[in-house]
Order: sequence, then structure tokens, then C-alpha cells
Amino acid sequence: MSTNLPPSGLHGDYTGSCVVCLNGTETAVAFEGEAEWVIAGFTVLGVMSDQSRATLAESAPERWQDGKVPAGRVTEAVRVCGDCAGRAGFPVGLIAAGVSLPGVVQP
Repeated sequence: MSTNLPPSGLHGDYTGSCVVCLNGTETAVAFEGEAEWVIAGFTVLGVMSDQSRATLAESAPERWQDGKVPAGRVTEAVRVCGDCAGRAGFPVGLIAAGVSLPGVVQP
């Protein structure tokens, strides 16, 4: 199977990249709701469902321990470029100190 990944960043990895296309980005969206809602949001973005939980466990290991989802509502921000978020119908905001990210909130 061939993959067409963009070149990795300066550190030889994809830190600072869109969670979907792996291109560098300075934008993100936040998901707020029960853990399953957050996982569903990642899936709608284009992250394969079996990778959504692993991605969240990597980003916030204190909450997503031992492969179990946290109880109650959580808020998870994900770095995603405008193109990938736009295809999913989600807003993005610039990642900057003191700036709130747009959120997709579970009703």
C-alpha cells in the first residue's frame, strides 16, 4: 500500500500538523461532550475510527488511560487545517494565547 504523506517537520515528525492530512497548520477546533461524542467528531473529520481513541489517548493521557474513555463531559482541542475542517463542516480558529477556539458542542 502506498501512502503519499507530506514531508515531516523540522523535528522529523508531524508535530504541529493537521490530524487528518498531516500538513502543518496553526488552526484547531475543540470538541466538547461525552467521550463518544468527541471520538465521533474525530471520525467526521476523517480520522479513522480505530485511530480516534489512540489519538485522544496520546493528546491527553491523564484522561484517556488504559484504553478507557473518561466519564462525563470532556473538552478536547485538535489541530486541524481549514481545508480538512471545512470538508467536515467544522469551524477552525487560530491557535494563539488568549484566543478561544471555536467549539463543536454536544447538544
